[in-house]
Amino acid sequence: MNTKYNPLNHLTILVPEEYFSWCLRIKDFISESAGEDASLYLKVLDGTIGRGRRQVVGADADAIALLEKEIDKEERIKQRTLRIIRSALPNNIYTRFHQINDAFELWTQLSLVYGGDKSQQSSKVTQLLSEFKTFSQKNDETIDSAFERYSMLLTRMDAAQVSLSQHIINISFLNSIKKDWLMIVVMLKNREDLKDLPLTQVFGILKGNEQSMINDSESVAAGSLALVAKSESSDDEEGSSDEDQRKIKAFVAVNPGAKKFFKKKFNNNNSRKFNNNNTSSQSS
Repeated sequence: MNTKYNPLNHLTILVPEEYFSWCLRIKDFISESAGEDASLYLKVLDGTIGRGRRQVVGADADAIALLEKEIDKEERIKQRTLRIIRSALPNNIYTRFHQINDAFELWTQLSLVYGGDKSQQSSKVTQLLSEFKTFSQKNDETIDSAFERYSMLLTRMDAAQVSLSQHIINISFLNSIKKDWLMIVVMLKNREDLKDLPLTQVFGILKGNEQSMINDSESVAAGSLALVAKSESSDDEEGSSDEDQRKIKAFVAVNPGAKKFFKKKFNNNNSRKFNNNNTSSQSS
């Protein structure tokens, strides 16, 4: 049995719905496996290999031999690039495009069929920008899951050639996460090097402060529930202050489930005073 390692067996197979990420993986594979010739392989994909080359009239035999050697090398690279692309196609798609024997033409046709024409690509860019603008962490979502979704969105944008500065990428992610992270987000935004930090490092800082964020949230919740207990004190007392009532309202606004702790209406002390005044008036 032949057990010789074949790198082509480790290619990602094209899934039409994931065309753009597949393109990135093919380019990554070429960059990692082609060594110093990687740039030539990538030129095959964008159709620029050999472009601008001219054979000088009257060149000597050595120059002509060197040129022929260069052309021969490029042809071998074109053929290997074609094999790489074909090896990454599922059977049904391979059969559909098997008659194309030029790597650049095959790459272009795959782009037209699965990446869309220019008008479709423009529509995809618009959709991606809209997703980016409205991205936010879901109520029941962990910071890890939000980071994963955000990273995947950036990958799709990169594949569609949508360029964003690192500063915008970082700021947008910080703005998208839950308000529980506010103190850490403010700290990060005040860093002078935020515009240059990789997103993975920003995420790493958030994760490193996650327990601190949880502790702060629990402290706020405990303090707010203490105010709830205070508001439930004896009717003989005047009731909670306006400041306490304001804090309780703010707590309930972000924690709807806390309403069950309240049996009295807000500003209960005001209504109680009003009733006392009424009683006094009637008795007189």
